[in-house]
Amino acid sequence: MRLTLKITFAVLLGVALIFSVYSYLSIQRERDQLKKNLSREARHIGESLRVIVTELWQQRGEEAAIAFWAKRTRDIRRLWSAGSGSKRCCPLYQPEYR
Repeated sequence: MRLTLKITFAVLLGVALIFSVYSYLSIQRERDQLKKNLSREARHIGESLRVIVTELWQQRGEEAAIAFWAKRTRDIRRLWSAGSGSKRCCPLYQPEYR
């Protein structure tokens, strides 16, 4: 009876340890994948904005391109700072407009 209890406890402890290690590795893998996806999306957005601002600059001039860029960055900052309650996610530069 005591041996059965010890074997059962050892098996349960081993299964719990295996699940813990698997969960940890799975979370690390998901975190790395999320970082890659966010980085790729940010690069795509940056490239798109670069093309848009370049074409706008060539077609309508410097003032229109700067106005477009100022509005887009203001919108991005507003969404970024409103998206989370923690200060870690807020931009370091807080513009004067509100």
